[in-house]
Amino acid sequence: MTDDPQLKQMHERIRELQAEALNKWRPLSGVTHNVREAYKSLEANLSKATQAANSTQYRVEQLRDDDTIYPEGRARLIREAIAKGKAEVAKHQRAADACVVVIKANLTQAAIPRMDPQREAFARDELRVRLDGAVDPVAVLFELASRDDEMGAVACSSYAESWMRAHGVADAPKVASSIRGVAAESASQSADPARRAVGVAHAGVSALDDALVTTGSITHTALEAASGAALAAGVREASE
Repeated sequence: MTDDPQLKQMHERIRELQAEALNKWRPLSGVTHNVREAYKSLEANLSKATQAANSTQYRVEQLRDDDTIYPEGRARLIREAIAKGKAEVAKHQRAADACVVVIKANLTQAAIPRMDPQREAFARDELRVRLDGAVDPVAVLFELASRDDEMGAVACSSYAESWMRAHGVADAPKVASSIRGVAAESASQSADPARRAVGVAHAGVSALDDALVTTGSITHTALEAASGAALAAGVREASE
């Protein structure tokens, strides 16, 4: 990849950071079935992206050093290898990005307090009374969302969002999303062990963003090395 000891050390550290990010969050991934399956897909796509980039670098370096191939044919093979590698890396990185989006959405949903269906009508009535009599109903919803009870659950519900829409709250869907975010952030303190586990996973989900970033750096470095090997062979990529 490079003969520069400092660059080698930096690249190795990035690989370590990638492994650390995944190892940190992997034990938390089993909080729900959907999260677990999305996390498996995330790891698979990150691995495939890295493999595709490394394979591209190896293939181009092989072609660069092979003096038995006619120059025109070698140039074509090198361009094809780089184009294919970039496409494969991009495909798996997009899939990995989507997995993280799914994981975050599922964690936020799972972190919302649960409510006994038989109590839902009562909770809605109580919420409506509180909101109708409040000077700042939105502030009330944010306050309730941090609670670990049925009022916290109803504050995060579609009913609360509908109430805001009906009462002219600007950007009601965005406000409702923020209210659910408050509930998710407070879930790690829940008395419910299952919700608390989801809350802990939610609190540490930034590790997955770190995994995306470090994988992007790893694949970029390998593809850049492939491009460098192509130039060393006198080959410019088709777009250049």
